[in-house]
Amino acid sequence: INTVVATCVGEEGLDIGEVDMIVSFDALSSPVRMVQRMGRTGRARCGKVVVLVAEGAEEKQLERCNAKTEAMYKMLKNERTRQRVAFFSHSPSLLCRRHLPKLVKVQLESQVEEEEESDDIK
Repeated sequence: INTVVATCVGEEGLDIGEVDMIVSFDALSSPVRMVQRMGRTGRARCGKVVVLVAEGAEEKQLERCNAKTEAMYKMLKNERTRQRVAFFSHSPSLLCRRHLPKLVKVQLESQVEEEEESDDIK
């Protein structure tokens, strides 16, 4: 089993496409941080998130976070909200104007080179 154990730094900084499951040992109050944490899985294939919480206050905190997350998703899907969001229109291009990317498809073949026997090794 491939395993990564990470602190909260991992919820924002890791980009490992092969993560199948996130096990979180605490509930977050911030929906943005929770989405970032859950986003560490499911990049290359379907993933799963498990949050371990204690009954009571921690459980209520997770429920509040989930409610905030759902409200955020609902707001982002709302057409009126999308019309009010302003993006910076003068963002510089990442590519120079004279360099236009062109798709080139190439079939690559694996070549296995035969290892040459060395006179030094017997």
